[in-house]
Amino acid sequence: MCRFTDYDHWDLAETLDVMAWDSYPLGHLDGAPEPQEVKTPYFRQGDPDSSGMHHDLYRAVGHGRWWIMEMQPGPVNWADYNPDPLPGMARLWAWEAFAHGAEVVSYFRWRQAPFAQEQMHAGLLRPDSEPAPAHAEAMQVAEELKAINFGGEPGKARVGIVFDYQSEWAWKIEAQAAGFSHIQHVRNCYIPLRKRGIDVDILSPKTRDFSRYDLVIIPALFAWNDELREAIANFDGHLLIGPRSGAKTQDFRIPDGLAPNLPSNLLDLKVTRIDSTNPVHRVSVKGGGNVAHWRERIETRAEVIIEDEENFPVLVAQGRLHYLAASGDRALMQRIIDHLIDEADITTLELPAGVRCRVRGQFRVYFNYNNQGATLVPAADEAGYVLGSASMPACGVTVARLARAG
Repeated sequence: MCRFTDYDHWDLAETLDVMAWDSYPLGHLDGAPEPQEVKTPYFRQGDPDSSGMHHDLYRAVGHGRWWIMEMQPGPVNWADYNPDPLPGMARLWAWEAFAHGAEVVSYFRWRQAPFAQEQMHAGLLRPDSEPAPAHAEAMQVAEELKAINFGGEPGKARVGIVFDYQSEWAWKIEAQAAGFSHIQHVRNCYIPLRKRGIDVDILSPKTRDFSRYDLVIIPALFAWNDELREAIANFDGHLLIGPRSGAKTQDFRIPDGLAPNLPSNLLDLKVTRIDSTNPVHRVSVKGGGNVAHWRERIETRAEVIIEDEENFPVLVAQGRLHYLAASGDRALMQRIIDHLIDEADITTLELPAGVRCRVRGQFRVYFNYNNQGATLVPAADEAGYVLGSASMPACGVTVARLARAG
């Protein structure tokens, strides 16, 4: 499920051939801990980054094999509010799942039941067995997939983000700042990458080798393990760590050398004090953006890249290793991620607000989460593939066959 962390999916997946999850973009948005100014523009479409991040997570958990077991076809019955999706969204959500590598998209449900607990949960058919709006959209996706022979593996991402269920549990046990969450910090790093058209892999905390990536991000990690230490020590790419990563040992003790508990030759830095505040209290950051909720007072000989107006270091660098010492708002996180992708020389795309994309096989699929049209700008990606300008309708999908420049 969305944001479901009650057990460790990485461990479970070791005994399974394929992983699946239930995608309900509107119900999940209703209960998400996002500010209302983020929820309001997309209350009939869903968050542009929530489904994509979970697709990437479960693709990784399933070792490349994953399904949508339940896809939302219309209004559901279990959220506080259950809006009707805008026309086109049932098609968009299915295309997005396939673009992220899904083998199966199964709508729940086939026919709306006229009885029992979930009788108000929409289906592809109404209770009288007549087609509901999503029926035609599901048929359209099936016909489109067949017509273009869509398939292949998802594009090889140049960026990876570590996702750790143990860290989510640890920060619930000892939040220190109400609402501090590992998954939210992963999301805060994922969104700026998606806005730049960059494909992302979600990585297990037991990953031993980062060599296939140009940039790896490890946010809010409870404790280091031997696998991650090995991966970091042998990694020649760019790395972003923090905040709060390595703040504890596996048995919940403060490390002898203090956080982030890495060898000084990798990162000469110590977190000496924590400033945890209600997120309504923000501190401006020099150059733009704000920090709130979590700030760390640090001692370091690393280069200070960004600091806040109270002269707290926010982002520091030692070679290719960067440490983020605070929780930032969207503007600051976009600045930080832009800095990292520029350092790592990763090509970006100029996407309109609310538009996302994903490469699979010989196709790049674009998704317009807006309730109005958007125009894609001609651009070449890092492989030399070119997209001509294209107009996308509201809640529309554009499937572009990649053609090399020249």
